[in-house]
Amino acid sequence: MEYEEIQTRKSISAYGGIGSLIETRHGSILIKPFDQWPYYEHWVGLWIKNDDLKNSIQDIRFVGRLRKQFTELKAIKRVPVNQLNFNSPADGDKIISAEYFPRWFSCPSCQRFEHLDDLRKSWKLLFQGADLPTPPECPYCKSANRKKVIMEQIRFVMTSAHGDIADVPWDQWVFASHQEEGSAQADDEKKETVLRTVAVPPGTQFFLSTDSQYSDLRNLIVKAVLPDKKERWRSLRGLFNLRQPKNTLREFEGGHSQIPLKPVLRSSNSVYFPNILTSLYLPPTQENLSQELIEKIKAIVEDFGTEETIVAQKVLKYHSLAIDLSVIKRIIANNFKLDQVRSTISEADYRYQEFGFITSKPECREENLCFEKVSLTEPIEGIKSVYRLDKIQLASVLTSYTRQEPIQPDEYLSDEDEDPLTRPRVKKKFVVESFGKKTFFLPGVENYGEGIFFELDRKKVALWKNSGEVKSRTQDFQSRAKESFQVSIAQKQVSAELVLAHTLSHVLIRELEFYCGYPAASLQERLYVDNRMCGLLIYTIAGAEGSYGGLTSMAKSEQLTYLLKSALYRATDCATDPICWESDGQGVGSLNKASCHSCTLIPETSCEEFNSFLDRRFLVDANLGYFNSHI
Repeated sequence: MEYEEIQTRKSISAYGGIGSLIETRHGSILIKPFDQWPYYEHWVGLWIKNDDLKNSIQDIRFVGRLRKQFTELKAIKRVPVNQLNFNSPADGDKIISAEYFPRWFSCPSCQRFEHLDDLRKSWKLLFQGADLPTPPECPYCKSANRKKVIMEQIRFVMTSAHGDIADVPWDQWVFASHQEEGSAQADDEKKETVLRTVAVPPGTQFFLSTDSQYSDLRNLIVKAVLPDKKERWRSLRGLFNLRQPKNTLREFEGGHSQIPLKPVLRSSNSVYFPNILTSLYLPPTQENLSQELIEKIKAIVEDFGTEETIVAQKVLKYHSLAIDLSVIKRIIANNFKLDQVRSTISEADYRYQEFGFITSKPECREENLCFEKVSLTEPIEGIKSVYRLDKIQLASVLTSYTRQEPIQPDEYLSDEDEDPLTRPRVKKKFVVESFGKKTFFLPGVENYGEGIFFELDRKKVALWKNSGEVKSRTQDFQSRAKESFQVSIAQKQVSAELVLAHTLSHVLIRELEFYCGYPAASLQERLYVDNRMCGLLIYTIAGAEGSYGGLTSMAKSEQLTYLLKSALYRATDCATDPICWESDGQGVGSLNKASCHSCTLIPETSCEEFNSFLDRRFLVDANLGYFNSHI
């Protein structure tokens, strides 16, 4: 068994996690389901014995929300941190399970092309039962001339809309059709194809070679040499037209599903979309909901009825507590049961708790949450308040993942519609494969960092968004979103507040690159937008290209005013203007207007909206800009 060290952040991130392909020094590996990790088996065993919940992320509010779908959830387990001592793990229980993927390897010297299982058999046969080295070496070169040649993985894999991943059936590919390149019999580039299952003669050898006269997929050729020395070959032309039913593939033999899998590059963004939920820690003593509060609301409902407005007024009058109407509605709908109230909260309501907690007080000095309101030396019209967050705790949990397309955050914890007419095109794959929604544990990471929180003036936003030109541009954004080929974007409600806050977040992140030394990739945004709130949090976590203090140092009164003005001024100009400024739609699906790589876009890992719904004119246009009085 071979061990490899990977960074903890790679185990749950926008580009890595359970079900993802990660490049390591030994090759590309696939992270196995959580329940196949020795780490998971260890903690399940401890919990069964003595209800041990050590090494868990302590966030009651977050666990309560996750129980909406994972009803048996006991705790969020921190992804293990481990060290290698002389190529062996320091702690044998803190191990993440993974396997080589894709499993087809080629030799750059002799061009042999084999599945990993066959390579292991060949090595054992040629070297008296020895195990194949890591990374895999070519057994044929080693046997023939004692030459050590590291084999290379093929660049292609297959994925399905239901979260499956598999190797391209190369043995079937080469036997499906013997093509003559350049002839009339060459594959139709537009026609989808399905491979027939062909019995490959035992002893057949496969080779992967290149043809330098072509610059496209015809450059790669798979050749099969049969035991009788006859040859069959086929280039990779037409590979991306392949749509192979799941039950015909080697990995899923014996299954009945005929969902099609299609080839993609293993480095493609479409291979993996993690469904990660993130929670900003709020002190338990200050949590919006408690059983005591629910009992008080229940008593008021019994005396005055279920009208949310009246209940909210009575709670404020008798208990001096301001409760949002949506919260009261959830409490009544869930029969005054705290666990159910917590679990049925939407992403917007969940963030509203964070927004309300931060904006309701001038400062907080809790152990895992420290912030203070900042007074600007020169008020910026449209910015209601700014907070310097000296310490924040962010917990991230990987609940599931999809392939081919992402889904909306509110779908991460919702059950999919089983009606075949309305079922979404993509389907979630749970990270705990054996137990699914009945799992006791989910994997998570806990990060500490700092940030700056901006609250926009809701009154000014309400007036601004009702102007004719803003409405027109917002409707155009919504129309473009509905036309998107991605279900998650087509279902999204695009508001003027979203475009405004999102664009402001991006120009501030780009500006912070110049002033606090952090690259944009180490800064992240968290948007707080709906009909009750309009704000944004820009934050960094410890270890992300810096240390504490670099970001919050910019939240001093005089520097913050300059930062905001400089960011807005820089937003008035782009290297590609006037083309960018006058653009009617650019980017993927034309979901951006006056925004491009030269002025507004940031690294994908820093953005919550895949660099969509951006428009500089919403900020600084002379007629419709929210901040036009400062330009």
